[in-house]
Amino acid sequence: MGRARQASTRTGHLPSAVSCCRPPAYCLLLTAYCVLSTARCPLSRAAEPELPPFEAVETHGYPQHEWRHAGRYPPFRVTWVRETRLAEVSGVFPHPTLPQRVVAATAEGLHLSDDGGRTWVLLPEATAAKVGAVRHVAFDPASPGIFYLATDGRGVWGTTDAGKTFRRLGSKANGLAADAVLAVHLYPADMRLLTLLAIHGTAASGISVTEDGGRTWRVASPDLHAWRLLCSGPSSLRLYLAASTREKPDVRNILSAASLGEPWYVVVRDVVPTDAALPVLRGDVYWATADAGVHVVTNNGANFAKAGSDELTRLASLGVVPGPTADSQVFYAYEPTKLGMVASLDGLRTLTPCNQGLPLSPFVAEGAHLRANANGTVFYAVANGALAKGFRFDGALKVSNVVVSPPAFSFASGAWSEGVSSLQRCLSVLPRAPHAAGVARQIARFARAVEAALTPTQVAITALVVDQRGKPKSVTVDLSRLGGSPRTPMADDGQHGDGAAGDSVYGAAIILRPREIHHDGRDWRREWPGPLDLTVTAVGSDGALAGAVGILFGVRSAESFYFWGEDYAVSFRNPTGDVAVALDRQVAPLPTSRSSWRITAGKGPWTLPIGNPYVPRDITGFHTVSLWVRSDGRSPDALRVQLRDQPDYIAPTTTPPVSLGPTSGEFRRVDIPLEPLLAKTPGFLSRLFCWVIFSGEGTAPGTWWVDDIRFARSKDELDSDVRPRPQ
Repeated sequence: MGRARQASTRTGHLPSAVSCCRPPAYCLLLTAYCVLSTARCPLSRAAEPELPPFEAVETHGYPQHEWRHAGRYPPFRVTWVRETRLAEVSGVFPHPTLPQRVVAATAEGLHLSDDGGRTWVLLPEATAAKVGAVRHVAFDPASPGIFYLATDGRGVWGTTDAGKTFRRLGSKANGLAADAVLAVHLYPADMRLLTLLAIHGTAASGISVTEDGGRTWRVASPDLHAWRLLCSGPSSLRLYLAASTREKPDVRNILSAASLGEPWYVVVRDVVPTDAALPVLRGDVYWATADAGVHVVTNNGANFAKAGSDELTRLASLGVVPGPTADSQVFYAYEPTKLGMVASLDGLRTLTPCNQGLPLSPFVAEGAHLRANANGTVFYAVANGALAKGFRFDGALKVSNVVVSPPAFSFASGAWSEGVSSLQRCLSVLPRAPHAAGVARQIARFARAVEAALTPTQVAITALVVDQRGKPKSVTVDLSRLGGSPRTPMADDGQHGDGAAGDSVYGAAIILRPREIHHDGRDWRREWPGPLDLTVTAVGSDGALAGAVGILFGVRSAESFYFWGEDYAVSFRNPTGDVAVALDRQVAPLPTSRSSWRITAGKGPWTLPIGNPYVPRDITGFHTVSLWVRSDGRSPDALRVQLRDQPDYIAPTTTPPVSLGPTSGEFRRVDIPLEPLLAKTPGFLSRLFCWVIFSGEGTAPGTWWVDDIRFARSKDELDSDVRPRPQ
């Protein structure tokens, strides 16, 4: 079997799982197949096109169960041309997931390109006279038409229609620390994508924060002057910051925070940070400085080390982009006076100059920088008001213009998991249910919820493939991350979303079912939610390889949810050793309930937390928490409820207690509005909510039953809960 695996790997065929209990004839046939494949006889070559090679990967001694793209791709090179149609360019901002989209800021205003800089369109509503000088652009990765502008003196602006119209979202009048904004960022950990962070440099201290898309702003970290901000990504809450304090404004440091709202602590002291980059493949954060080279920050900000050679000093830009496949990444750095652009395929250990056609000058005004498009096929350099474009050069065979449509999808994972769980419970009790019709109605409702959460979406991938030596032998796309084949064929026949037949544009499609998207915990590639990289590979007429990556952005929808807490019984004793309060999980009655607890309290004041410190939930912007409650009527006390967060490095914050009012033997639903409750609790970190706390005065012993603690995002979702009263 080992030989069969090696042979299939060498020839580019993924091996099938083989059981040792197969009959000898089967093994002989398999051996014959592998030998024929290894020999590459003329018959096998004629039967199927030549496919790109893969190799099995093991990490730290464990089988990876993944396949890495293998084979020799062309050396990384970039050729540059001067952009003569734009003058007085101050900034260039490529879209993070759409390789063809880029925005350039000039003295005239904002220019948009949707073809990689081949053509530019001035946005008439984003001229300098209307919005001011644009300093930075932040794109919504899940909605191509939404992006935000940071301006020098006019606050923060936003568009929802790809630049046709703009609306002023933030100014000092509605809470910004200053109208001069150095940069604006979307906080990717917010599943609603409504949290914006604005930094102001010397104009003002603090980070301006909005959690409602710009309606209201507040100032966080008021003692810091922030110069550069880096967010880790959708699957992490961590933030990094280049900042100085108000007491020592000339001393800059690199800082880290576990999440928005938690304290910043210094990682690297007394440096001049100029840029920062997150690897495409999972790894640590890299910071470029003007005086101390490149630093890599490891262990979530706990440690740092010097990275790269001594050449990497006084860098203006640092970045990481995908290579020709999703398994590779390219580091790039830029210094505009002597070094120019250099690239590295091994984490900055070795450097390759990429300066063919790139202007260099010993005198460069402040603000020079270099950026790359989303898949690393086009680069943009700005220096002294001029823009240059660099194109990755692959030789006679080239893959470019990779487009994924739609570019993003959302998945209601909570609705799916809760629906499946409820379906399983309903089906398990259906045979013995006294009211089968009621259970059947619940089954139908839960089935509709699961179906809505898993609505299939067709995703199309197209790419321009040009082979100057003839027609490519094969063009494929790796759809294994989406539950498809790693060698899905792409066609140029006009029937796969590829335009006209024979136009060198190849296309393929897959029905995307979000539950089939997988990510092994040991996988080296980016995990989702976030960008999913899809590799398009061409095998040329001479056997050469070329590739480029298309990006599909996955978002987990912000959803209402049921709070489950602990699955086991707990009890708390008073100083005399008596049980003050006990909690035990009840078998929730179907079809009305999803979760149910019984709280038994003795005499005397008591407090009972329910939750899990390792599973925080984000309730930012949620409307209401509702629950069903009843009692045995023995205690005259009203049950009280509080919420508590669970930050990593500071003490937790608890909301004021809310009385649930009088209770009886009949279940009653209680709705608690969250906005006024959290407004009374400064410092409560709504993204790190972990605990629901019940308490009572203990005037007399009593027992309460609590069912279905539900956090609803909106009033409509709260009103849509039509479940009957629990029994």
